[in-house]
Amino acid sequence: MKVGVIGCTGFIGGHILHDLFYQGHTPIAIGRHKPLVDREMKNFEFRRIPCVQNKPDWSSVVRDLDAVVFAAGKSCVSRRVTPREYNDVFSVNIQSALDAYEAACGNCVRKFIFFSSARVYGSNSRDATSYSESSFLDPSDLYGASKLNAEFRLLAASAGASTQLIILRLPLVIGPRAKGSIESMLRAIARGFPMPIGSLVAARSVLGIRNLCAAINQCLMVKGKSCDIFNLSDAEACTMPFLFENCAQLMGVSPRIIKVPNNLLTFGAAITGFSNEFERMRTSMFLDSTKAQNELDWIPAVSTVNELKQTVKWFVENC
Repeated sequence: MKVGVIGCTGFIGGHILHDLFYQGHTPIAIGRHKPLVDREMKNFEFRRIPCVQNKPDWSSVVRDLDAVVFAAGKSCVSRRVTPREYNDVFSVNIQSALDAYEAACGNCVRKFIFFSSARVYGSNSRDATSYSESSFLDPSDLYGASKLNAEFRLLAASAGASTQLIILRLPLVIGPRAKGSIESMLRAIARGFPMPIGSLVAARSVLGIRNLCAAINQCLMVKGKSCDIFNLSDAEACTMPFLFENCAQLMGVSPRIIKVPNNLLTFGAAITGFSNEFERMRTSMFLDSTKAQNELDWIPAVSTVNELKQTVKWFVENC
């Protein structure tokens, strides 16, 4: 299949681009900048979009494609969201996704795969720790709210459309070249920083990048409804100390974990502006991926520990 990957320079989009090539598909990189690829892919096709925020001509970049994977996304960097940052998140996560989907429909693209987030379920619930696709949706931050808004708009646009819409809700994705919290954790371990996470025993779902790529391949191959939503996650949920200890051991250093009372952590997070991040770390969340396993014939075959090994190996060799 000829598959366009929007957001191909990002951590997730880059992996998907390569996996599609090695699975025998014809990947088309779509983005603002040309991505770095393996030597075997030197003749791949790249379609440039001038700037995601400037509402590009999506019809020109999704023409003659069989499927589109929308892996672009923008999260908030600052603790206090500025009007400009709010507009950027809205433009990329919502408007660009909707415009790309409508262009895909107009060009008779068969499938459109959109990456949403587990944050659409929120992080403040104490009543539920396991979430299925039908669970109550209550995002607690701008990123989760923007992804949920995009879901609603895409589902509305898909009514009567010939392009199949597949929405994948993802937890934290781990793998080589991962950014954000995973990269920060690995840098802290490498520098020997002590981490006050000993009391954070809540387990949360994660997803290895290779398991995500396998799910994308199944989405492309399996026929399904005109629109559908799937949770994806590895078989096991992980606590923060588990991730930290395993990464430290793989790096050959002793994990420096300090146990700090939750009330002190809550206070520290509040005064530093990290309340939302801390709330996610101390709240259990397990994404139930049974539906994806049954309907997509997908199995998260790569264990979380195995994916951590590859993540740490790449970090040690390149950072």
